[in-house]
Amino acid sequence: MADKSPDHVGCLSMYRTLFRKVLPLNSKQKKNSVTSFCTGRLPLELESNILERIPVEPLLCLNCVCKRWRDEIKSPYFIKSHTGQFQIHNANSTSFILFSRSHLYSTNFHNNSTTLKLKKLVRNFIPSYFTMVGSCNGLLCFKRVDLNNIRLLVCNPITGTTLNNVIVPNCGNYSWHHMIGFGYNCMSDDYKIFYSFPLGDGHVVSEGIQPAKSWVYSFKKNSWKRIQPPPHSYNLSLRMVTSNNVLYWIGVKPNTYDNCIFGFDLETEEYHEIIMPDFCLSPYELVNLRGCLHFVNYRLNCVYAYEPVFKLLEIQEYTMDIWVLKNYGSNREWVKLIDRLSLKQAIETELEHNRNLENPQSRSVYSYCHPLPYAYSEDESEILIGLSKHIKAFVCCDLHNGKLKRVDINGALNDWKYGYEGMPWTASLVSISSSTC
Repeated sequence: MADKSPDHVGCLSMYRTLFRKVLPLNSKQKKNSVTSFCTGRLPLELESNILERIPVEPLLCLNCVCKRWRDEIKSPYFIKSHTGQFQIHNANSTSFILFSRSHLYSTNFHNNSTTLKLKKLVRNFIPSYFTMVGSCNGLLCFKRVDLNNIRLLVCNPITGTTLNNVIVPNCGNYSWHHMIGFGYNCMSDDYKIFYSFPLGDGHVVSEGIQPAKSWVYSFKKNSWKRIQPPPHSYNLSLRMVTSNNVLYWIGVKPNTYDNCIFGFDLETEEYHEIIMPDFCLSPYELVNLRGCLHFVNYRLNCVYAYEPVFKLLEIQEYTMDIWVLKNYGSNREWVKLIDRLSLKQAIETELEHNRNLENPQSRSVYSYCHPLPYAYSEDESEILIGLSKHIKAFVCCDLHNGKLKRVDINGALNDWKYGYEGMPWTASLVSISSSTC
């Protein structure tokens, strides 16, 4: 065993504590087991079983204790098993991630929280001008759109592994009107990227307009594959959300022009449809919280001035409805979680608070920056809502009585004046290079 430096002593103490909690031993057995542990005589299978139950960040500290643990923690089998364990036990996860410029922050939302304590994960590890695509099993996917290409970067902000050389197929004209989704196929243990270039209606090629084209990138095969484009005429939302091995987005049926939620199965690579909740008019968004697809609908009525500059004068109405999709499979049902939650006062308060900021975007409410839910509390009695990427404030809603309270932010830097992006996220040991390439 390695020398017992102060760091090692702390790791050993933590390990012994977890050891006692995990194994229901009597006092004599505890003494014998700890003695065996100190002399390195525990079976590897038993050590591995205990290590699998330790959260990611303290687990990484144990890398330095001995070579045996380091090799076990870094093995692909252990990583897959550890990720599976925390997918089960973190079904009530309260953590999510915020991205601003090139900085990443993680945080947790707890019951009765009045402050979000942000923790910076890695500094300057994402180049400038990248935006978030998605999160899956602790991995984050980012994109950068240039005139000549669309570049993708996939990373694990905990382990530091990064793959940044994925370039989407050349379509001849890179537009902001494209869809990119990132997800995981558990059957083949393969991470995939979906890319669609939805110009035209996908069926008829108009003069000077290309038809829709779509591809899927497999990390195992390290290659793109051309597939059939989505079965809709055009998309209403470019935001794609992954949930239970399926990528979801909102589009319009080509024949009826009805709004619909489309899904792309990452295992079968086939499309399917989900009927939207009744009486829903745009704008709306999709969110994945705790493994369930959430549908967020807004009612917005504002008064603007367009001269001399575009400016918000008054918010007359701003409400939010949230549905949750229950019973995945053949028996799907939308269950309403929040009905007409008024955000008018909260947004007006923050706009007034930010009136003297240098960033003019913080004084307006844009249609593409609507409030979004980011996390539940542990007992699901509260839900945290970010008011806007340009209104850097959060409120939590009591799901029993609908009351709102402000949640302050502790730990953000000056780069937040440019806005932020966020999504649910849980730390993992998954490495792009070791298990997927």
